[in-house]
Amino acid sequence: MLIGQVSQIELVENLISQKIKEAEEDKVKNTKLYKTLGVTVGLGLAIILV
Repeated sequence: MLIGQVSQIELVENLISQKIKEAEEDKVKNTKLYKTLGVTVGLGLAIILV
């Protein structure tokens, strides 16, 4: 019984580690996207107002 619980905990731990890595990759990708989008919208508004 205990060995099964340990293997389940290890499985969940590996799954959580993978999800954390995926979330960090998404964070980096989305940060670049939103920075670029913000600059583009800002420049667009500056051109319209000028």
